[in-house]
Order: sequence, then C-alpha cells, then structure tokens
Amino acid sequence: MSDIKLIIDGKEYICRPVEKEADAAESERPSTGYERVNKEQKYYTVYKDRYCDMAEENMREDDKNYSVGNYYNDEQLAADIANAETLMHRMRQWQALNDEAVDWNDEGERWCITYSYIEAKLSICRAAGNLRGIGEVYFSSFQAADKARDIFRDKLMWYFTEYRQRLDEPKGDK
Repeated sequence: MSDIKLIIDGKEYICRPVEKEADAAESERPSTGYERVNKEQKYYTVYKDRYCDMAEENMREDDKNYSVGNYYNDEQLAADIANAETLMHRMRQWQALNDEAVDWNDEGERWCITYSYIEAKLSICRAAGNLRGIGEVYFSSFQAADKARDIFRDKLMWYFTEYRQRLDEPKGDK
C-alpha cells in the first residue's frame, strides 16, 4: 500500500495504512445469522408477518435495520423469526381478547406456557412470584393458559422444538 500525505495547518504528515489482521477467535466463530453482509449482498428484514430481502448498500436504511436488530444474513433464519414473532403477536392478542389483565403489582397468580425438553411436552406453569421473563405471554388463570396452549399447540411445538433464534443454536428436539 502507498503512503498517504496529509497537510494539516501547513504541517505535512505521512500516514501508512495498517492492515488489520483478523482475530483468530473471530474468524473461527460460527455464523449466527446476525452478521452484517458486504455491499451489494442480500440480507433480510422482518416486516409485519413476513420477511423481505434487501441489498446492502451501506445506506441509512441498512444502518437502521442493523442497529435495531432487524437484519439477518440467512433467509431461513429470517423466515423463522417472522413466524416466531407472529406466534407471539397472536398469543398476546388472544390473551388480551380472552383473558383478564395480569396485574404485576399484586401477589395474584400468573400462568405461562412452558416446554419440558426432558419430557418433550408443553406444560402450564405458575409464574414465580413477581418475576417476569422477557417476551413471555402470561395469563391470569390456569384455565386461560390451558386453552391458549390447546389453540396454539402446533405452533408452540414448532417454536420449542424447531425454532432457533440464531444459526449456531442447536435445535431443541433432543
């Protein structure tokens, strides 16, 4: 590479570009599906209940998609994330239309749907005290959670046994 000559306030500086050596650990790391692609390569975003492909142009929109975490370099990962998000939206909607509001300020019961990888089955669990997990859909009664489990059973089984939120995550079906 050639040296670069800079003149700042009348003073001359000679700069030599430095080639960065790839960190061995970084280059051996498996793809997660969230890495940014090179210019003109395809990446995917999730919009509503679908995913769409985009071309990386190093533009503001690409930066925004990447900065908000809606940027996937693998089509199947994007499709699966769209399906998982749709499931969560539908379950939240069902809970809102068919169940009472869950009050986190009292000691009342709260219920959620879980999956046991040892028993390979869906269960209804009572939420522990006032502990709330991110992204969970909670129900005010066991009966409401049980009904939701029945309605969403097939999608929930897919979510817990096949869905991966990143490419290097093993599938849940043991």
